[in-house]
Amino acid sequence: MFEITKADNKDFIEIESIGKEVLPIYYSRFDLTMLYYNGNLIYKLVENNHIMAFIVCELFENENRLHIMSIGVTKDNQRNGLGTLLLDYIKEKFDTDITLYVQVSNKKAINFYSKGLFIVKDILNKYYQNLEDKDAYLMTYIQKV
Repeated sequence: MFEITKADNKDFIEIESIGKEVLPIYYSRFDLTMLYYNGNLIYKLVENNHIMAFIVCELFENENRLHIMSIGVTKDNQRNGLGTLLLDYIKEKFDTDITLYVQVSNKKAINFYSKGLFIVKDILNKYYQNLEDKDAYLMTYIQKV
């Protein structure tokens, strides 16, 4: 059985490892610690005491918006619905607009978010300075009425 709970600093080595394995850009445990202590939200999806997936978000209360900064699922568990479970958890927990950035060339991620009812709202040229493909889409969740 899967459980989604808030992560804390004892989880950051494992979350860093997952990010390093599956993401073009990932947060180090130092970055995660700084994000955590600055009030960002970090959730983990756990099964049998192992982190299988995570999501990092920033809540902009004055804008009524939650921004997904990172989401990662262990390579062995991709395409098993764990990323969708995390997205659905965030959608249910926060009654806000939800945004994220995704690399224009990352078709797999764009398809995943589109299935989760996210649409492309804008393109940000040269957003990713340290990647070969620098452009990003701003995607926004379309809330069901």
